[in-house]
Amino acid sequence: MGETEMNHSFRTYSDGDEAALQELLKKSFGSFKQDNYWVWKYKSNPDFDPDLVVLAEENQQLIGCNHWLPRNLKLSKNIQVRAALAGDVTVDCAYRRQGLGRGLLAHLRSSGAFEKKGILLSFMFTNAGLNRSLYQPAAGYVLLPTHAVAYKKLFTCNKLKEKFQRMNRCCESDEQLKRKFGELNLNVVFRLKGAPKFTVYIDSQGVRLDEQEPQDPNVVIEGYLPLSESIIGESASVGDLFKAWITGKIRIKKGLRHLFKLRRAFKILQATVK
Repeated sequence: MGETEMNHSFRTYSDGDEAALQELLKKSFGSFKQDNYWVWKYKSNPDFDPDLVVLAEENQQLIGCNHWLPRNLKLSKNIQVRAALAGDVTVDCAYRRQGLGRGLLAHLRSSGAFEKKGILLSFMFTNAGLNRSLYQPAAGYVLLPTHAVAYKKLFTCNKLKEKFQRMNRCCESDEQLKRKFGELNLNVVFRLKGAPKFTVYIDSQGVRLDEQEPQDPNVVIEGYLPLSESIIGESASVGDLFKAWITGKIRIKKGLRHLFKLRRAFKILQATVK
């Protein structure tokens, strides 16, 4: 059921909206010009819920959108609530300054959709300019005092594939590197919170990425992006990896031997791409 404001209406995503939605996002965000970037970021995301994607229309033309992803938000040591994190929101440039952005932010809350899904609060991260012009105090959102945190985009499948292609070009003329990869003969599955899963294969043929999970993986890494960043970025010591293994943040098949193979693998990969 749509909600109408002025000549515009709001509704949630349904099958058949994907092409128009991607075209709208490409006009506002350069990253969405990559092939299937929206599919990778949202539709393939294990937390994707079509009922949490809000669309704005005028005369059956898509003119705005907002994405929400469900999260389990820990408020204190003993309190965890179901929440929604705002993702990419945009309005066609011809329809801006008409309240559509505020409507997109408020729709799921005002329609009762959040309540039906057990979502108790919604939140977002944005820049200072948008804080003043859009979010505070618009749509019922307020700015919370906090300290600055630097975030770095770590993974996109396309960029990872490009890195692995560079590694494989090195392998073609480096017999020693081929031998090292062949000795490892390892496959590593990444199951990261809020990101699609993928598998990295390391063997005598080189390094490759697959978005499918093998039936019998050697190593499964489960957790958050910062943990995986420390592994790939070589900042994690063997002690850090052992602690992550003991606490269950890294699940490793066939015992501790693969923990050291995993560390060695990423040391070789890090050296190869430098």
